[in-house]
Amino acid sequence: MALPRQFEADCMYCPQCGDEYRPEISICAECQVALVSGAQLAKSGTQGAGPQYTEIEAHEELTAVRRGPVLQMRQLQDYLRASGLASLLTPGADGCCTKGCRGPEVELRVRTSELTLVLAALEQEHWQSTGLLDHIHNRNLAGAAFEVEVGQAACPACGCLFATDAPLCPDCGLRFV
Repeated sequence: MALPRQFEADCMYCPQCGDEYRPEISICAECQVALVSGAQLAKSGTQGAGPQYTEIEAHEELTAVRRGPVLQMRQLQDYLRASGLASLLTPGADGCCTKGCRGPEVELRVRTSELTLVLAALEQEHWQSTGLLDHIHNRNLAGAAFEVEVGQAACPACGCLFATDAPLCPDCGLRFV
């Protein structure tokens, strides 16, 4: 399904399939991706089911969205390219570590006009790469209670079993107060 040419500013849209949602919905039921508001899509000038990939030209305004090791940034760049979004890798603003402890770092830069779509795609990549997407549909842990006396508990966010004397889940970092 293609995105409509006119966007309702107060509606949300899936950047992949183009489905339209009410304003209070934030994830596409079909694609499991973060939705983008109609106002943001209209501002970016996006049409069709998703952005069409075109190389970045020298005159275009770019925004840095991530910084990290070259391999990790290349993987994100490949993910964005598969989503129809162009990006560039550039040396980090303050160069790289001269002591050799971290290796070279680069910045992932994208078109400022596509920033909303890029952030939605990177959020989707995070959900997929961390396995959190699998837990959206597995809500059997949602009612789990944290009881220190039990000695071991299952994290209601990710399902990891851990000792209850720890203040947070060792897998996903959920804090228990």
